[in-house]
Amino acid sequence: MKHAEGLIDSIPIFLYIPEGIEEYREGIRCTGMLLDTEGYLFMFDTSLLLTFENSGVNADISLLFLPQLREIGADKYMGVISERKLLKANSPDPVSSDQLSACALELTAEFCARYKIGVGSILSVDIEE
Repeated sequence: MKHAEGLIDSIPIFLYIPEGIEEYREGIRCTGMLLDTEGYLFMFDTSLLLTFENSGVNADISLLFLPQLREIGADKYMGVISERKLLKANSPDPVSSDQLSACALELTAEFCARYKIGVGSILSVDIEE
């Protein structure tokens, strides 16, 4: 799994970036509970209607969808959150994007509420290959 540092609305975050199908399937369950400033960034080659579920995770998760991440420099990317959904703790009920998205970001719902992160928030991330 890759790691990256980023900012969301100028707030520092540390991101895990799944690389293989198993890591994509497991998501947050790969590492257990997220710390307050940690998240998962899922990136796809094409825009899709994305679906996630939260079984086995004991916290509410904000699922933030981005239509794209634009490259703004060497290994630096930026995108704007276009949609926010809530994954309830330990819920097997799937949650899907309403719009086509190329990226999704999982952060704790508590973190997003505290810093008012949602639609219109700007994510910038430094992804080193």
